[in-house]
Amino acid sequence: MAPATSSLLASRGLTSFLSPLQTLSNVVLFNSIHCKRVPTEDAVSGQSASLALKKVKRQQIRRGMVLVAASEKPFASWTFEAEVLHAEPLIAQFDLTDVCSRL
Repeated sequence: MAPATSSLLASRGLTSFLSPLQTLSNVVLFNSIHCKRVPTEDAVSGQSASLALKKVKRQQIRRGMVLVAASEKPFASWTFEAEVLHAEPLIAQFDLTDVCSRL
C-alpha cells in the first residue's frame, strides 16, 4: 500500500477519483469496504482494505492506477523543476530516467 497524504483513505459515500480510467468520468463511489474480511464504514492510511467500487468493472482495473480522495484536489502537471543529484558526471546524449514517488 502506498503512503497516503491524509489519514482517511476510503469511506462509504466519499467521492474519489480513479486514474487513469478509459471512460470520460473518473469519479467513483464505494459500494462496500472490508478490512480483514470484516465489513467496515471506512479505511485509514496504513490499513489493508478491499474496496468494491460502483460502476467500475474488474477489467478496467490495472496496475499503476491511483485512487485519490476528491478533497485532495488533484491536478496534472506537464512540467516541473528538480535538482538531480548524480554520483557520476552527466555526458551528452545521456538518457536519464527519474522515478518520482511524490512531488
